[in-house]
Amino acid sequence: MSNKLIIACAGAGKTHRIVSEAINSVKEGEKILIVTYTINNQEEIYEKYKLLGGNDYDKFKVKGFFLFYWKILFARIKISFSIKGSNLLSLMIKTRTRIMDGLCLEEKKN
Repeated sequence: MSNKLIIACAGAGKTHRIVSEAINSVKEGEKILIVTYTINNQEEIYEKYKLLGGNDYDKFKVKGFFLFYWKILFARIKISFSIKGSNLLSLMIKTRTRIMDGLCLEEKKN
C-alpha cells in the first residue's frame, strides 16, 4: 500500500477505500498501520475492516495520533518519566482529554 492523501467530503467512501486497500495489502503479506485522530475514527476503521472481511489483526493496526507519536518519541530514547508519583504519559492523556472536552463544549456553545 503506497502513501496516499485522500481528500473528499463526508460520505464519499474514504474509509471504505482505505480499508479495502489495507485488506488487499494484508493479504499480500504487508503490515498496515493507520494513524487517525479520534477514537471514533479508530473504532469505525476496525468495524469497517471486520465488515469487509479483514481478519488478520496482527498485520492490521489502527492507532491514535497522539499516543502513536508519543510512544515513538519515548520508545526511541527509552526514558521513563514520572511527576509526583504520576506517570507523565497518563498525566498528558488526562490533560489532553480535558482540553479536548473543553473544545467540544466550546463548539457546542457556538
